Amino acid sequence: MAGLGAVLLMATVTASAQPPSAAAALTGVWGGQRLQLVLDADGGRLEGDCASGTFSGPLRPGADGRFLAHGHFEDHAPGPQAGDALVSVQSATLAEQTRFSGSVDGKRMWLEILPPGSSTPQRFELLQGVTVKRVRCL
Repeated sequence: MAGLGAVLLMATVTASAQPPSAAAALTGVWGGQRLQLVLDADGGRLEGDCASGTFSGPLRPGADGRFLAHGHFEDHAPGPQAGDALVSVQSATLAEQTRFSGSVDGKRMWLEILPPGSSTPQRFELLQGVTVKRVRCL
């Protein structure tokens, strides 16, 4: 029996010495400051009062809680939109995509949105599980 105990102890030590697996992807509804973010394994969808955006792929924070994604973000104008109005399309190059970055600590997220050509990011504080009532552009 002493041999079995030593084998179990060795298996436990070996398992705990393994490097940690990649961080789990953030999921669910995050909301605050007139912005709703829905995350799943396919990416994220943002809806604000006068804006919307998307990015592809799971959002995985690093060991320090920081994350980065690139995608599309569009500000909407108030009132009716013309059917033939130009709509910005998601660009193929990384430099032409919106940068979504920030950090997460438990159920609190700090999100920065930096569209191409902008020098100042929009900053939001979001909480997991919070839904937000949006008021469309007036």
